[in-house]
Amino acid sequence: MKNKIILAVIVVVIMALSIIWLLFFYSRAYYNDRLIVYYQDEAEKSNALLVDLTSYNILPYYYGHEYHVIAFNDEKTIEKKYNFHTTSSAISADGFLTEHVNINNYNLQDESYSLQLGVNNQQYSIDLQNLPGDFIVNNTLQRLTYVNLGNTTILVDGKLYDAQFALTKTLSSNIAQATLGVGVTGSGDNIFLADQQGGLYLIDQTEITSGAGEYDSHNWVLYKKGTILKKFVDFDNFELSNITDSTVKLNVSSLDNATMTLHPLSTKQNDRSIYYLFDGEIIDNLGERLLGGLRLHYEY
Repeated sequence: MKNKIILAVIVVVIMALSIIWLLFFYSRAYYNDRLIVYYQDEAEKSNALLVDLTSYNILPYYYGHEYHVIAFNDEKTIEKKYNFHTTSSAISADGFLTEHVNINNYNLQDESYSLQLGVNNQQYSIDLQNLPGDFIVNNTLQRLTYVNLGNTTILVDGKLYDAQFALTKTLSSNIAQATLGVGVTGSGDNIFLADQQGGLYLIDQTEITSGAGEYDSHNWVLYKKGTILKKFVDFDNFELSNITDSTVKLNVSSLDNATMTLHPLSTKQNDRSIYYLFDGEIIDNLGERLLGGLRLHYEY
């Protein structure tokens, strides 16, 4: 009897240690697709679509999925969220996401990415082909983040519009390398811009004030126009300032001494984040021109 009790205690201890290992030491995978699409409708009014698709490893062969979409126009925003669990890490059609096809040759070239989704009875369809993998912004053994910028079309309730997009993909074998952990404080901005002469910009500024852990402060600016690609990472000559509570000014001297002023058209505020659809203007060495896009601001 005594031996059985000892054996039972040993089994319980082993199970407890296994659970502790799974919770604290198991390297959990993380995947995220963020697609921003900006377009003007037939009345030349600004619209945008933000799609965030995330899957993350909870336990071996068990994944959480979090899907988030916000549709913007100059009058309002509409938001939808959908969460579920499955045995697959792959982003798949479920909830508001009615179709998702991503073909990747694993060389970051000639990737294709298409999706269809519904937001309050409004149907959207985007098809991105021959993605070249414009920028790699993080490439370590545990994390890869890369970005494609470009021109495309978006189908909205059967109407086709010219559009500009930014697709950011993150693949990580360790969720701590790709996301902010508990106890982290700071702020961040992710801004996508398209100007009237074909220039595309993606700006990321994240400042961690405490508890950084494995996710550090950083800033980078990506620029694409035709075949011209420019990338500035962790540089000093970048400034984002608030003119009013919602109008912001960007100074990026590395990028042809660019100064951008962004005026909000509509906003969506959640618990610790604010999303802005905006228009504005840019002044740089090439002159002055109009632009529009989306700003995502986070407080951690």
